[in-house]
This record gives sequence, C-alpha cells and structure tokens, in this order.
Amino acid sequence: MTVSPSILSGVPPPEKPFPLPYEENFESCRAGETPRYLSDQKGTFETVSHPVKGLCLAQILPAQGIVWMNAKLLKPYSLFGDSKWQDCKIESDVFIAGGDVEIGGRYAHREKLGYRWILANNGNWRLNWQTNTLASGELPGFDNKEWHKLCLEMKGDMICGYVDGKKLAEVTSQTGTNGMAFIASTYDRNLFDNIRVGENK
Repeated sequence: MTVSPSILSGVPPPEKPFPLPYEENFESCRAGETPRYLSDQKGTFETVSHPVKGLCLAQILPAQGIVWMNAKLLKPYSLFGDSKWQDCKIESDVFIAGGDVEIGGRYAHREKLGYRWILANNGNWRLNWQTNTLASGELPGFDNKEWHKLCLEMKGDMICGYVDGKKLAEVTSQTGTNGMAFIASTYDRNLFDNIRVGENK
C-alpha cells in the first residue's frame, strides 16, 4: 500500500470539489453500513439486501427518538455532495413502503432543506422550496408495490420533477442557487437505489 506523502508529513491534502458525476448503487457496501459520503442528519439510512435490487439503502428507524436542543428537522434525511453544486440532475430509484420519500438539491437550511421532489405512497407528489409548495399533483393508478424512478432537474431558475421519466412539474424559482444534494424519508422502511447526480448543462 502506498501512503500519501501529505499523510506522512501531517499536512492534509489540498481541497478539491466533490466530483461529478456522483453515482452510488451500494453494491460495494456490506449490509448494515452507512455508505461513504452520505451524512445522516436525522433518522438512520443503512444498506440492506433486497431480493431483486441487491444492496440498496433503507431508512430503518420506525419513529423519532429523543430530540436534542429543540432541533426541528423536518424528517429523516441524509446529505451528500458539494455546497457549490448548482445546475444538477439528481436521480434515484425508490420503493415507498409508507409515508413518502424525496430527493433534493441546493440544500440551504438544516431545518427546511432546499428544493424537494417528494413522492408519497398514495401517488401524491409535491415540488417544494423548503416548506413552500411550488407545484403538486397526483399520479392516477399509482402502484406502490413497485419501484419508481425520481428525477429532479435544476438549471438556473428552472426546476423540474419527473417520475418514471414523465415530467410532472416545471417551475421557475430564483430562491435557491446552490447547495448539496440529499435524500429524505418519513419514518418508514423506504428504499433508495442507484442514486446519481450529474451536471445539468
């Protein structure tokens, strides 16, 4: 094994931007792990084995625990990426066992998040900026027994949300300009797989 000279000298390596594209299918993890680069802020996201998908990510806590110092975080969520990310396309396969799941970007506030593309177990969807709903609707005949693909596109002030390749929301918003990506879930054993973030040029 080669040891970096900066480690031997005690000097940290130079700062670099978080690389794009970012992709994670969790197959290099072991079950029960928190994947590298994901930082849970509430709830707990761990890798689990799925009979079809292989290893994927689950929110495993069934209820909120003790809340410290009046922290009013909206729901379990995990951050990743770079605070300088701006024009991005964020994608994830999801299985919604209950409640709802979301993917998001341009994270700006620990208690309110950023742009949030939310899909519920009953097929209802919302595109939010933090706690403000910018667009909402319902998917008729939604099958909550199947996996679905979420996609959130951000380019300048144009924000779009897709489910299974179909564009459901397109709004203009100049509120959030940059920030990390995140996933979020209610206190249900909801699943995420094949998370990807790429530049949206």
